[in-house]
Amino acid sequence: MKRFLTILAVVCVLMGVGAQSAYSAEEFDTSAYGDVGIYAVDLTTGTVLIDHNADVSYEPLSLTKVLSAMVLLDYMGPAEEVTVGYDMLYLVEADASLAYLVGGETLTVEQLLYGMLLPSGNDAARAGAVAAGRRMAGTEDLAAYGAMLVFVDAMNAKAAEIGMSRSHFTNPDGYPEYDMYTTAKDMTLMSLYATENYPLIAQIAGTSVYTAETDEYSHLWINTNKALLQYAEDTPEGVAANAEGYYDARIRGIKTGSGNWVNNFTFRGQAGGFEMVGTVLGVSDGAAEETFHVSRKILDWYEAGMVPELEAARLAKEEEARRKAEEEAAAAAAAEQAAAEAAAEEEGGWFDLEVGMYFVLLGICALVLLRIILIRKGIAQ
Repeated sequence: MKRFLTILAVVCVLMGVGAQSAYSAEEFDTSAYGDVGIYAVDLTTGTVLIDHNADVSYEPLSLTKVLSAMVLLDYMGPAEEVTVGYDMLYLVEADASLAYLVGGETLTVEQLLYGMLLPSGNDAARAGAVAAGRRMAGTEDLAAYGAMLVFVDAMNAKAAEIGMSRSHFTNPDGYPEYDMYTTAKDMTLMSLYATENYPLIAQIAGTSVYTAETDEYSHLWINTNKALLQYAEDTPEGVAANAEGYYDARIRGIKTGSGNWVNNFTFRGQAGGFEMVGTVLGVSDGAAEETFHVSRKILDWYEAGMVPELEAARLAKEEEARRKAEEEAAAAAAAEQAAAEAAAEEEGGWFDLEVGMYFVLLGICALVLLRIILIRKGIAQ
């Protein structure tokens, strides 16, 4: 049994066409979240679980890198190599988060994706964007900034393609810029689309620690998604994440973002055999609850309140499907029996007609024979 809707069906839900909550469980309390944007959907039923400021505009920050990862894979294969040019690194802002790539080193596209999505490296995102932008333009001579703009155009086309109607991007990493915005609903759709259609992105987004080995360098990258770090192989970051209560075994990814004193988080989570996808945008630095605490509360509510109802609904749906299948099977058997009887009756009718015709012919032959006998007797007399 499928545990989630098809992408098209979920798109309908996110666009307001699909199922709305028809369950009696108490709604998630959003009163403490004021200007924060929250959107969450159950993937089994398409039920919109939480819709709080879901269409309000926020800075996407590093959640942008998920969209960039999709576009990069649309134009380059995971095993292709990219040599990090100094012109690529010059595009990176001084205060940006980094994967600490080195000019002149060569990485595979897959390694760049790890560098983008785990330590949230803007250098990895811009290196990949320039390489793919030059591929799109058909020339390696295109200036790095021009190639990045080509890539950004492809990002906005991709966003439109998957239904992100309230988003616009001006760079590949989410560094805050004018005219760059998104919504919790659009980010939820993006995360779902990426993890359903790009298995490599889903794999990377669920990885806690990764080591990238190049010819000359070794990079240890730890995921900024602290909900995944159950000690993270004894790294200081993992120990701290566990101590702060960030780790949540129900979280399956996918990306964090921070900047301008706010924090974002888009995630997939599992509970009780069900799965949901959600996004939290605009949590201020120093807020009483950080994004990971909000996602934990959402999953606690989902698991305790919604999952039992979803399970009951699933069982009722399965029972209805079983009953319908039995009725259809019985109807099909009855129709088959009726058809067989009709065929037999039709065949029997033809048999009776043939027998009747046989006796008629036999009678005619007898009369003819009798007449011949009588005629011959008359002649003989």
